[in-house]
Amino acid sequence: MPFQTDRTSKISSILAVCLVAASVSVPAFAAPTAAFNAALVEAQKKLGTLEPWQKKIFDEEIMPDSSRFIRDYRGNEVEVDVEGLRSYLSFYAPKALGKAEIKALVHLKSDQDCAKCAAALPAVKRRLQSYLVRRGITPVWVTGDELLTKDEITAPDPSTEAPVSKAGEALVELKLAELVRKKGVNGAWSAELKQVADAEHPGEDHYQVSLHMRMNSSGAAKDLKADKTLEVLKNDSMETAVSRMMVDTLSELGTQSNTIAQVASDELEVSIKGLTSFNQMKGFKEALQELVAKKLNAAVPVELRRLSQESIVFALHTKESPEELKKAVVLVNFESHGLIVREVTRSEDGLNVIVAEVQ
Repeated sequence: MPFQTDRTSKISSILAVCLVAASVSVPAFAAPTAAFNAALVEAQKKLGTLEPWQKKIFDEEIMPDSSRFIRDYRGNEVEVDVEGLRSYLSFYAPKALGKAEIKALVHLKSDQDCAKCAAALPAVKRRLQSYLVRRGITPVWVTGDELLTKDEITAPDPSTEAPVSKAGEALVELKLAELVRKKGVNGAWSAELKQVADAEHPGEDHYQVSLHMRMNSSGAAKDLKADKTLEVLKNDSMETAVSRMMVDTLSELGTQSNTIAQVASDELEVSIKGLTSFNQMKGFKEALQELVAKKLNAAVPVELRRLSQESIVFALHTKESPEELKKAVVLVNFESHGLIVREVTRSEDGLNVIVAEVQ
């Protein structure tokens, strides 16, 4: 039966080809990773000289997770997300919050009845610790017993009056904020691993990982925050899910801190003492705006920042130096009253402040 013999021969040849193809599949998979790493090393040159903490993050976080920072990959062409790299390498807590030492409470919890969650806790804790330390944050770990008393485990949510269990996020976040104030730290990070029901797929195992962060400095304008939630399937890694949320959060923090730094560098305050009426305040504000614009040959927004019995503070959005602006401030005049500059100092938020007084 020659037909059957020929057919058997063809099938054997096809199987042999498939086996050969399978034997070379690993190098084919490894090639993109090598290409991504090479492209990232090349892209690093566009970032300029990295500080030691940035270099450590590049080597220990970006390179091992190179695909997260690749915008496009076609054939031999690899396009790196350079702006994404720049944002990810921008957040360093001591610089962003303006303090040499930064401490943050860290609360990590899981459902007591979730075996997958409990098994993931040690690895997730190590991962969170390493991310925070590399950003200049000293973690202060908080246990559930420190956070909630026995009575609070079933206490009502103050905003809804609904019962809140130990897993309730509303009460946990409220107590974290209270503990931040008591311990005098700079913020809090909270992560939760839990099993969730899926109404559309009853009987299937589904999980959820959430991450909440609040970091603050001396003023509300510098507050940084993030809230993330990610669904995790049965065969997915919770540690990987937490890493993904941390990469996204730290990139967003980089963008937020860059914006804060830009705003701070473009602001200067003028504190005026001795104003006695609303009409005088309005008049000096308009005169200040007019003279500064004339001095700089450009329109400069002037906004009321703070009011107190002692002084009124205006904010000027300009990159001009305090010394140059002093020349305009001393020329301000309203209803035969001028201003005398007493000093140039810095606020708690790091802004230059021209302190003046009505003559």
